[in-house]
Amino acid sequence: SIWDGMENKLESEGYTVFRVGEVLGQTGMKPNNGDITFLSEQQFTPAIKKVKQKTGDQKVDVVAHSMGGLAARWKIHMHTGLVEPDIGSLIMLGTPNEGAPIAKGPIAHFVGYLMGDDGADTARLQMIPGSEFLTTLNTNYTTKGVNHYSIAGTSLPWYLEKAFAICLAEPNYCFPINNHTITDSIVPRASVDFAGACVEENIPHSDILGETFYTYLS
Repeated sequence: SIWDGMENKLESEGYTVFRVGEVLGQTGMKPNNGDITFLSEQQFTPAIKKVKQKTGDQKVDVVAHSMGGLAARWKIHMHTGLVEPDIGSLIMLGTPNEGAPIAKGPIAHFVGYLMGDDGADTARLQMIPGSEFLTTLNTNYTTKGVNHYSIAGTSLPWYLEKAFAICLAEPNYCFPINNHTITDSIVPRASVDFAGACVEENIPHSDILGETFYTYLS
């Protein structure tokens, strides 16, 4: 999976690695397409707390893929008080900070219905550009002392059938003319870009984004 290679690489660099799902005794965050605010507040935040208890550290560095980055940002956005959030750095891999146009189409709806745990497919709706969730998240958002980094892919899938399905779902993805239409097959590069600090690689929105991240650790 995306995390296997990263975990090995990070541990070889001296980091102690925890996966959110394993910390909570489950496979990833559940439901996998559920309300991002719920996942952030009821699963991601408790997982961070448990990691701090295990390590004795006051802050945790977070590496998040796609929607996971939104859950982490929601935690930061909702943090109040004089003390900084308990996240040191947030590295986002293909995170749709401004949403993903493909999320509004019937193919995305079908995939969410087929593979999602939440029948309402709430997360997909929240990731449609201009959604109430994204508007709330991005309005007056400040990093609150947390280092933010992002990595964006800029390639369609290498498998012809996947590329065809994506082109059918969102034709603009197949004929990019600027950063708003250059995508990793799911998320536009401009959406991943956070505060103008973004590394990009000619790869799709997949596990390979993880390889790009830990390559930069070398």
